[in-house]
Amino acid sequence: MAKHNTVPDRGLYYFSTWNLGYFPPIIDQISLSSQQSINIKSKKPLEIKTSIELIEYCNRGIVIFEGKSYEKKCLCPPNYYGDRCHLQNQRISLTLQIRPLGSHENKHSIYDIFIYLIDDENEIIHNYEKINYVSSIDCNTKYNRYLLYPNQPKNVNHIYSIRIDIYEKLTLFNYYGSWNLSIPFPFLPVHRISTLIRIPSEKSQLLTKCSIQCGTMENVLNILIQQKNYAIVIQNNGKCVPYNYHTNHDGFICLCPENFTGSYCEYQLNRINVNFKINSIPLLIFAHYIISHHDKGHERITRFKKIPFDQYSIELFSQIPFNLLFIEFEKNYYLTVLREKSIRSENIATNINQDNNCENINKLLNSTILNYTNLRRLKYYQLPCIENLKLKCFYDEKYMCVCDKNRYSNCFEFDHNTSYNCQGYNYCENNGRCFQDNRTCPSTSVCICNKCYYGSKCQFNSIGFSTSLDVIFGYHIKPFISFTKQSNAVKITASITILMLIFSIINGYIYQQIQLYQY
Repeated sequence: MAKHNTVPDRGLYYFSTWNLGYFPPIIDQISLSSQQSINIKSKKPLEIKTSIELIEYCNRGIVIFEGKSYEKKCLCPPNYYGDRCHLQNQRISLTLQIRPLGSHENKHSIYDIFIYLIDDENEIIHNYEKINYVSSIDCNTKYNRYLLYPNQPKNVNHIYSIRIDIYEKLTLFNYYGSWNLSIPFPFLPVHRISTLIRIPSEKSQLLTKCSIQCGTMENVLNILIQQKNYAIVIQNNGKCVPYNYHTNHDGFICLCPENFTGSYCEYQLNRINVNFKINSIPLLIFAHYIISHHDKGHERITRFKKIPFDQYSIELFSQIPFNLLFIEFEKNYYLTVLREKSIRSENIATNINQDNNCENINKLLNSTILNYTNLRRLKYYQLPCIENLKLKCFYDEKYMCVCDKNRYSNCFEFDHNTSYNCQGYNYCENNGRCFQDNRTCPSTSVCICNKCYYGSKCQFNSIGFSTSLDVIFGYHIKPFISFTKQSNAVKITASITILMLIFSIINGYIYQQIQLYQY
């Protein structure tokens, strides 16, 4: 058994993929060297040759020399002012973290976030900050911003508040939502406020009435936002958008399709083509990627994929090279990919069948061993791989185990109770279940509907047409597929319908002949 700890130490062992082999066999491999960017330049260490006296001269600021006399001047940060940056500004120190809830419409999300310090009495914006936010990159980023009062000292008779507006950047700055933060204890010179903002899965209604004395919001955006055209070759249908323009006028970011990555979308991700060789095709599968590290515990990344009714296969893409891939659906696990050493930009074709099914330990060991304590029972986990030569993997309530080439079990911790319920923000209607592709930083969410409900939010139902043959078998009919490849339910229904039609024609013909014979 392998132990998993986060602090490396002598005598501690981590999950290793040694001697696990390769399943399915390697059919296509791109060398790792070809994946390295040609534009990478080595960074030189920063050399500081300034004396301690000059560093301390401006307190928290930066000293510069002005004119021929080299007179010392200080450039102060926003929270300090004065000749030597020795006085504190009356300000609001805002620490902000932004988390998306995932969208069922757009996987690539980039926003412009505007933060305003507003005088509630006169309804005037005194200060603002702008943040470019890309959910796939900046999800774990904590932003620290200073909002300065217009006068020092501030007017204690005025009440101030913070307003945060979010606009979608890919859709020509469509309004998405707003938040208002109150500032308690107005007599304090400095306020430190920390907050977490969750971007909803759907945009809010546009505010048509704005009484703040700064002109219309459209005029404000025209002043604050500057567009820039880039003469950059973006590959594989990627999208290029400005990023952090206020600090770098040449800054940009490329939003790549699902199967590409890189600064210019030039690299192909690991592509896994999964074919289902089972009778019942699930509506939703969870893909668990396991990544082994030699100096720390293994890493697990979980994604989901919705399967259309008319497909027997799906394509998965992984940006990070992985060692194991488990597919989970209907409380069953299937070992889909096994790589002793991870391979970058590999094309993998694999199948899901009963031979790849991971069995529960309760089916492999007798009741006597199962009643042992957990530590004592682990000693017998070598038996399932030795006694069952076709077994590839098995699991219990805490571990997932894989059989290696010598038929020994290699086990690692695996949480079976991970919940992806959209962090409690279930937008699915009619008791539909909501799933996200990531617990912390989701980019996509999906609804799994109950019987007789359908739609992106399970908002439609077919209860009133439950006796219609179209409703009963409509989902089973696969368009543009020959009759021989349709499901058994469709074949049986079509056969019975054809037999009934033939019987009706024969019955009508016989009845007509009897009538003619009588007359």
